[in-house]
Amino acid sequence: MIRRRWRLWTALAAVVAASCVAIWIWWPKPHSTPPRARHYADFDACLLTSGEGVTGNQAAKVWAGLQDASKTTSIRVSYLPVIGQQTQANASPYLAGLVARKCRLILAVDAAPVAAIDADAARYPAVHFIVVGGSSTAPNVRPLSTSGDVRGSVRSTVVAETATAIAPR
Repeated sequence: MIRRRWRLWTALAAVVAASCVAIWIWWPKPHSTPPRARHYADFDACLLTSGEGVTGNQAAKVWAGLQDASKTTSIRVSYLPVIGQQTQANASPYLAGLVARKCRLILAVDAAPVAAIDADAARYPAVHFIVVGGSSTAPNVRPLSTSGDVRGSVRSTVVAETATAIAPR
């Protein structure tokens, strides 16, 4: 009788051990694929547009170039359309909002946003500006022509403007 119990316990222990080994072998392994979350540099570049947003002809090209620059440099990008009257006076509060959001590089396309930067850039010396299709005498404003490859020009200009700001320290 003792032998029978001993065999029963031995058989039971063997089944438990085999089950543990099988579970360990066939347990799902963690995937080796990298996570999908994108890591961004601590730098925001923002686009100020007319009420059309990024659907306007020039704004679409500028936005595409800004997104290309983001892929190259890992900067965060966003855009803000000026709603309502397309005047410098109406666009200035939107510009101030982008500065308050800590946008370190602000691009402007279309007449009212460009006029707002031309009028207000000197008030924000720590912020760099790029005006597409405009000009300014402020030292922190860089004009960019609308002729040629606007998307490529925006991408290369933004990459150059952000290179020192996001360089590893």
